[in-house]
Amino acid sequence: QAVNVVQDKELFGIHDNPNPACPVGRNIQDAIEPIFSIAELALEKALGVVTIEDIVKDILEKEELDKRSF
Repeated sequence: QAVNVVQDKELFGIHDNPNPACPVGRNIQDAIEPIFSIAELALEKALGVVTIEDIVKDILEKEELDKRSF
């Protein structure tokens, strides 16, 4: 795999101290957390099939195309 999941870091950060007097602030964490979790899982799944070899091949192909354009 080209990417490993880091367990102690979250991909998306949520404000730690939202304003409790604000309707959005007091509800945003509960409302957005499930959405972020789904997005993180989808990204991990997509990146889980990418290898370093895939990335290197892509870079080499781009370099070859750049050489041809000169």
